[in-house]
Amino acid sequence: MSFKDLYNGKISSSAIAEVVITEIENHLELYREDGLEDSPNYEDLESVLNQLSNAKSFPFQLQLHTTEEDLYQNCIIENIDDIAFRTTFFN
Repeated sequence: MSFKDLYNGKISSSAIAEVVITEIENHLELYREDGLEDSPNYEDLESVLNQLSNAKSFPFQLQLHTTEEDLYQNCIIENIDDIAFRTTFFN
């Protein structure tokens, strides 16, 4: 499984799902701190979180509509990519 697969919503294992879930939960916490829990972005990320939390087997393909896909790819996966880069090259 490649990073491109993850970027396109294919989650290969429960371990990877947990990393993505944690990143989504962190984003949702930031929205709550800013009082944005009623925003469309919050609801979209919550929808992605629910899909992952309810995944029964892996690999699992997320079903993302346009806004969910944008948030997932450009917020969640980009942050995971940044963290992996920092961890690999700066620790």
